[in-house]
Amino acid sequence: AEADRDADFVKELCKRWNVELHMEQADVPAVAAQTGESLELCGRNLRYRFLKNVARDFGGAKIATAHHADDNAETVLWNLTRGAGFAGLSGIPVQRENIIRPLLCLTRCGIEAYCRENDLPFMTDSTNLSDDYTRNKLRHQVMPVLRELNPNVSVHVARTAALMHEAEEYFNKISAEELKRAAVTHGYSCAKLLSLDPIVCRYAVKQLLTAAGAAVDYAHILLIIEAMHSGTAVDLPGGCTADCSQGTLRIIHAADAPAADDFCFPFAQYAARHGIRVRISGGKPEPAAPFAHGGNGEKINKLLLNDAIPCDIITRDTVIRHRRAGDTFTDARRGVTKTLKKLLNELKIPREKRDTLLVAADGSAVLWLEGYGASSRMKADLPRDGEYIILMGDRYA
Repeated sequence: AEADRDADFVKELCKRWNVELHMEQADVPAVAAQTGESLELCGRNLRYRFLKNVARDFGGAKIATAHHADDNAETVLWNLTRGAGFAGLSGIPVQRENIIRPLLCLTRCGIEAYCRENDLPFMTDSTNLSDDYTRNKLRHQVMPVLRELNPNVSVHVARTAALMHEAEEYFNKISAEELKRAAVTHGYSCAKLLSLDPIVCRYAVKQLLTAAGAAVDYAHILLIIEAMHSGTAVDLPGGCTADCSQGTLRIIHAADAPAADDFCFPFAQYAARHGIRVRISGGKPEPAAPFAHGGNGEKINKLLLNDAIPCDIITRDTVIRHRRAGDTFTDARRGVTKTLKKLLNELKIPREKRDTLLVAADGSAVLWLEGYGASSRMKADLPRDGEYIILMGDRYA
């Protein structure tokens, strides 16, 4: 009945002022029971969804809400009781996207006085008078005590909130700059992040979590910083993991984790789609067949020869597959044979990507590693004439 009364009041006001009215009804308790939200949160979400839809229909119009300085002070106090940082103590923003709050600089008392002086009718929501809601307890029990201490408490809290907002913006800016400096091939250097002032380090981690869509929680930020010291990992809400192994911080989504597979193709089949056949004669490489990435008459960049395998060593047992336990690789750059696992460790390839790397192998001998090149005994040598297959695959180079 009270909601209908308020709706009738708005209808009459819009009619008198010749303002177009859009209205929608919803059963908030029924929706809240389905979503598991509180009545307050559910009603808020439904209201904003409706307002945003109407604003969109009007070509992106602004949504002006009636939040005032007392609302802002209550929000700051409520966030303070929950242990907020600069962001929470910034209170209600003057603008967020297309939502604006033009009354935020005015107190409720001042607004009501203006309405009375100018004969402007207004309605009071009875839920604002009850202590059934957390915010109302602050409004009716805490704020009056604070006003006894200082009648301008809402104005002063607003000033403090503005300073908190400035601090939040500053640390976001500084941490974004430090993240750029800490960026490495597959993530961010733990050592560089840990060398920052603690507050900047926390903000940097917070920005990474926000960008990854992971839940931002102070406790998890501290856990990640501990993991950077120990080189361990932290499971995050939403299926993400903060991995700090090998001195590199990476935020990994569950969808990025490699799945077990039986990926294995005959070498010739793969090379026909992802290779270039070249002939080296007199120290000059030239295309020998129109494979997927090359054709007759095209010049071959000599750097591509890092991924070349001599045709005369390819057998029917040569395959393209993912890595397996026991694989070995002869490093052309160092002239030593080592396990593929050890090489990937040295290259600091993220664990979640290692099982997706392609290798050309004959048994356990890896002839070529995607993004790194051919092994020493397979590597193309310009003085040595013959035909070679250049494999194309550099996702992690």
